[in-house]
Amino acid sequence: MERLITEQKDREIGFQLRMNPVGRLFSDTNYFIKLNVCSNPTCNCGAVNMVIIKEENLGTSDIEYCLPIDVHEEEVRSKYNKDLYAKEGDGGYIQGLFKNGLAAEDWISLRKEYFISKFELLADVNLDEVDFEFEEEHYRNPTLMFFYTDAFPCSEFYAELKGKNYVIFDTYCKNPTCPCTDVFLSFYEIEQGEEQNKTTHIAEYFYNYKTKKGKIKEGNQALMSSILQGIYHNYRDLDSLFRQRSQVVKELYIKSKRIYDKARQAQTTVKISRNQPCPCGSGKKYKRCCLKKDEARG
Repeated sequence: MERLITEQKDREIGFQLRMNPVGRLFSDTNYFIKLNVCSNPTCNCGAVNMVIIKEENLGTSDIEYCLPIDVHEEEVRSKYNKDLYAKEGDGGYIQGLFKNGLAAEDWISLRKEYFISKFELLADVNLDEVDFEFEEEHYRNPTLMFFYTDAFPCSEFYAELKGKNYVIFDTYCKNPTCPCTDVFLSFYEIEQGEEQNKTTHIAEYFYNYKTKKGKIKEGNQALMSSILQGIYHNYRDLDSLFRQRSQVVKELYIKSKRIYDKARQAQTTVKISRNQPCPCGSGKKYKRCCLKKDEARG
């Protein structure tokens, strides 16, 4: 099956998707594809709107087509979906063209664009709008390291090297009283499978984003160095990004711990009815929120 989409990589503008010439509506490569993803930084639903724009209209609101898709399920939504839009012609034709024409490689490109778009949202994350609760063990032990993807599931780093794909997860100290400037990086190789991808752990790396020095805990030195060069090439000002994420983790922990302590204090001083609003401030009834956790703590 011929691909509908071509990946375009430019040093200045980064990664873009372009339509291949296909069908009566796409007779040339003058069309670009953008994905409109939800603005929730903690969401990884995969449901997005694929927007097709003429090259001369890039950066404007003048679009040609909008097609609702799910990049995880590799599904083009129903032609009766309210988000389906065609500036000219039949929206059902567009829906059918992509439903029957998207190859496996096209879906890989769309998922890549999806994760890039979600990743970029994290640069301006507003913690006042993030509702995240740490696991109980983190409240008991503030020194435990914390995976950034646990709070923001589309935040991992990707790199390509000699035809292989790698994903890198970053972990930070969440203790607000700790002055460390370290990040712990876990490296995995992604192997494409017929039904699902397989990830194999290959290396661990401690890095100090202030001194810009690091050391390998395990793994191949030469391979690690090459992958690190790749992510430094793909992501601008990576040290500042590590610094920002470290601060985000600590602020998120402070916010969550404050709510947790408030709920614990309220639970020990006042008997809470199952149908009362939960004292953690979630807006849910106590029985549908913190009751089970409080009962488990005894």
